[in-house]
Amino acid sequence: MPDTDLNVLHLRCEYLSNPEGIGITRPRLSWRISSEKPGTRQTEYRIQVASTVDQLHEPDLWDSSWVSSSQTTHIHYAGQELISRSRAWWQVTVQDNHGNTSQSEPAYWSVGLLQASDWVASWITAHPDVYTRDAEANAGDSIQCATPVQFRREFKVEKPIERAVLYASAQGLFAFQLNGHRASEDIFAPEWTDYRCRIQYRAYDVTDLIKEGPNALAAYLGDGWYSGYVGWQESRGRYGLQNSLIGQLEVIHTDGSRETVSTNSTWRCNTGPILKSDFMMGETHDARREHSGWDCADFVDTDWLPSIRVKAPDARLVWQASEPVRIVEELTPVSID
Repeated sequence: MPDTDLNVLHLRCEYLSNPEGIGITRPRLSWRISSEKPGTRQTEYRIQVASTVDQLHEPDLWDSSWVSSSQTTHIHYAGQELISRSRAWWQVTVQDNHGNTSQSEPAYWSVGLLQASDWVASWITAHPDVYTRDAEANAGDSIQCATPVQFRREFKVEKPIERAVLYASAQGLFAFQLNGHRASEDIFAPEWTDYRCRIQYRAYDVTDLIKEGPNALAAYLGDGWYSGYVGWQESRGRYGLQNSLIGQLEVIHTDGSRETVSTNSTWRCNTGPILKSDFMMGETHDARREHSGWDCADFVDTDWLPSIRVKAPDARLVWQASEPVRIVEELTPVSID
């Protein structure tokens, strides 16, 4: 069998590919090697970690030097202590038992908001008059009063952008939008925990969605596991009935300055086309109630109401370490009977 190049691939940090906003400073690193030559095994590895991809050739965060080992999983980062919002690029070079050497493509991870003080955003909920107004407007109609709510806020970016990261969580389920586009492919975020003890947050790189000039950040907030029907119980609200949302968009400019757009009482809210959405009871969507362009700049929201700031939960905000739920395949029906 002809010899082929040794390859280093599938770089993972805490089991994830290029994770954003991890909640630990000494993550576990893993990779795979591949070769078509029988009996190939790793004999040595070297991990290099730097604060920018261009510095990997002279890493400023960590250089493990050559380590004689076949281990390719759960190797703890042992470099310079990382802090909130740090970003680390890493690369692995290995040598096999045939004397071949190979280097991986660069990968990265970023550290999230490790301290409670890193969060400047407020928890917000819908103005109660949103539901009252909705019910009155639909009196005598079969339309039910909506439970999922839409929130929005416009802002302006006046300097060139290097990077933008959105940190978000909810007592319930959230789906953030930025300038008419989903902030991520995640669904059912954040995932279920005991909301009395901890609530998970997600971090998203939204650099490609933000622009100089007017922008709009928007979000859906729904019941989810927090206030919806869960398991075999026949009532809502195992953890509470007031859903709330927190979001913190941090924009880093090319000159090194940073600005933050965070949830507070300046956000506007309204009901929308999703009248109800529950894991057990299903979803009702009324397309007549769509707000076209609600997640874009220059949308007229004068009839929307101000959001209400609420007390932060007693539970800790922690990084969601699991692989997110995403749509991986869509099937097109071949016929309808």
